[in-house]
Amino acid sequence: SIPTTQFKILICGIAPILYPTDTFFGLLYYEAEEALEIPKKYPYQGEWGQPISTHLLERENYPVPGMLDMVWLSIVERKFYSIVEKLPTDKLEELLGQKDEDTGEAVYEHIVVGMAPYGGVAVWTHGFKNSSLVSWMHAEETQVEMKDFMPLNPNVTLDENCDFYINNDSRVKENLATNGLPPRDLFD
Repeated sequence: SIPTTQFKILICGIAPILYPTDTFFGLLYYEAEEALEIPKKYPYQGEWGQPISTHLLERENYPVPGMLDMVWLSIVERKFYSIVEKLPTDKLEELLGQKDEDTGEAVYEHIVVGMAPYGGVAVWTHGFKNSSLVSWMHAEETQVEMKDFMPLNPNVTLDENCDFYINNDSRVKENLATNGLPPRDLFD
């Protein structure tokens, strides 16, 4: 039984501009077998906490998701991370339920899932005028077979994949050459 309280929800992923990521999968479960998918982006990077691309979903309104299940690649670290974590549904429901005093429209429509170096995961609600951090979590490093991650190119190695991303973005390449990886607590 799907909860009766539903909201217009758009989902997107993001990674900091100089620290791109790619997802193996990213799901926000609102029921045991029902989830909203974080749309693929090649690669994720942009203004931290801001939506960059969203899915056009099957319908407009959904229940608040209660669980994040995601595996992603931190390209600059050349590491995969995994997280399965409950989300603060009360806080999400409160934020998604806020209405603009002037227009009566929802203040927040996006749920933005951020993937940072060292396994940091941020979840925001984002709207036309506002953004609110909902949760900050940490994922665990995990192993993913490249043949599973890239089934159409099963012979590509992790290093080749990461080098492709890094070498095709001069800002990322220059930043890594000049500064290396960011401080471990930068996004905390």
